[in-house]
Amino acid sequence: MKWKTVFLILILSVIPSSIMLYIGISHNAMMEFCMNDPELDRACAIDIEYAVGIFFSWYLFSFLILIILFYLIRMVFIIKSGS
Repeated sequence: MKWKTVFLILILSVIPSSIMLYIGISHNAMMEFCMNDPELDRACAIDIEYAVGIFFSWYLFSFLILIILFYLIRMVFIIKSGS
């Protein structure tokens, strides 16, 4: 796989990771992203370490899925152009 493709996949993996982290933080019903007790403070202090962990777990998943997808698309085009 060419370096341009890998670089493109690295950039494209940020998009679903950011979306999933945003959805997780904005729908924080069980307060798993909060460092403090929101019932006492009425404000949620976001746990950055937990959020970064969630982001990178989605980033790795997105990266692997996109690598497989780009590889399969490339193989389909090679097979079609070869016959």
